[in-house]
Amino acid sequence: MKPAAFEYSRPADIDETCALLAADDGARVIAGGQTLVPLMAMRLARPSRIIDIARIPGLAYVRDEGNDIAIGATTKQHVIESDPVIRAKLPLLFKVMPFVGHTATRARGTGDALARRLRSLHLQGRSAHALLMAHRYLGRQRSLVFLVSDFHLPLSEVEETMASMAHHDLVPVVLWDPLEFSLSARRGLVQVTDPETGVTRLLWWRPALREKWLAALQQRRDALLRIFQVNRVKPLFIEGDFDADAVTRHFHS
Repeated sequence: MKPAAFEYSRPADIDETCALLAADDGARVIAGGQTLVPLMAMRLARPSRIIDIARIPGLAYVRDEGNDIAIGATTKQHVIESDPVIRAKLPLLFKVMPFVGHTATRARGTGDALARRLRSLHLQGRSAHALLMAHRYLGRQRSLVFLVSDFHLPLSEVEETMASMAHHDLVPVVLWDPLEFSLSARRGLVQVTDPETGVTRLLWWRPALREKWLAALQQRRDALLRIFQVNRVKPLFIEGDFDADAVTRHFHS
């Protein structure tokens, strides 16, 4: 198929870009084209005007701004793939980039497109049973796979999921949020909710049950670590606030 007819503009600066966008509700901005052009070719997207910002000066950069890393709208993915700031401050992104598309598409694709796709991701459902089928969508080529989960699953399902992805380089990222395991007063009536099913029940909280809860927590962590060890993978536990330095240390080790 061929795209529907459209107007093409190549503005010289950001002000001209904004003026073109304001004048046409159907206009779309393009920087690399690796996301929009295929949709246009299949007529899944029909912009009235394409505004090409690829050559506007000052939009291609990677900057360390203290608490944030700023990536310009026209920064190519192959630049992100080798940038020293990304390597030092966003090691997870640095590790993933070689597996995004192919070399040719990364030479034209921009980080802005990747960010938009991540922001538009809305997970649905309560169950994690789909993890058992995830390997079907990974392809035959060995890939770097980040399995991000709280791993609140039956241990048998964790073992089965790990085994199904054994062909790939797997990094289990365990979201071990202290708030999920924090305990309330030493005794009294409390309401607890199963994070997987949403089922809520009341418990009479007492010292003996509190000790049992803490013991079960440690047993659960130890059991997960044994499964990871058997499968020869090194998990990354994220506990509480995200610590970029901890992620860096994990991959450097």
